[in-house]
Amino acid sequence: MKKIALSVCVAMVLLANAAFCGDWQDLDDENLRTFQGTVTAVDVKASTISVQATISGVFPISSDTSLKRNGMDITLSDISVGDYVTIDYYHDGSENMNPVKALSVTVEYEDQ
Repeated sequence: MKKIALSVCVAMVLLANAAFCGDWQDLDDENLRTFQGTVTAVDVKASTISVQATISGVFPISSDTSLKRNGMDITLSDISVGDYVTIDYYHDGSENMNPVKALSVTVEYEDQ
């Protein structure tokens, strides 16, 4: 089953000539993406959040990034390792789609 899923993922990348697969989803704007995964690190001092899914990413958080849990505003320090999040972010336009600004981070559910 894993081989089939991996084969489908590789085929999608090759056919679409895209640099994303699995947890990367297109949104309306050309450089806007959504990423979902489990938080592996929160660096309040550097204002970043690291998230792991099929691939991993480090997302810069700014003062205008919307941070939410259960529809309520939260701060970066309220997000914990193990939380499952959805992040809407802009990427740099490169093939690797490096995150340059997180627009929103929503904690979908907390680590139990």
